[in-house]
Amino acid sequence: MYTVSALYFLRSLGIVDFPLFGLVTSGSEGAVSMAWYSSKQQKFFLMERNFQLYDISDPLQVYEFSVVLLRIAEHGQKLKVKLQEMLSKIDERSKIKTFNHWSNLAQPKEL
Repeated sequence: MYTVSALYFLRSLGIVDFPLFGLVTSGSEGAVSMAWYSSKQQKFFLMERNFQLYDISDPLQVYEFSVVLLRIAEHGQKLKVKLQEMLSKIDERSKIKTFNHWSNLAQPKEL
C-alpha cells in the first residue's frame, strides 16, 4: 500500500508517531484509511477495520467526505511543518558533508 511506503520514507527522515491517511476505493465508494509507525513498539500499524464508507454518488455523503478531507488537510499542514524541519536538518548536514557517497563510482574510492 502507498501509505505504508510513505511511512517508511517518513521514518527514514525521523518522522515517527505521526499518522498518515490514505484512500481505498472501489467504484463510487471509498474509505479513508490510517497508518502510523510506533517508535515505542517499533512497528507499523494499519487501521483496516471499522471504516466509514462514503458513496460519492450520494450528495450528502459527498458533503460528509469533503468535511473529512478538510480535517485531513489541516493535519497535513502539521506534517508539512515537520517535514520542512527534517529537510532543513538534512540540508545542514549535507553542507558539512557527513553523507556517504552511494553511487557506483564513489564506492570503490571508499573501499
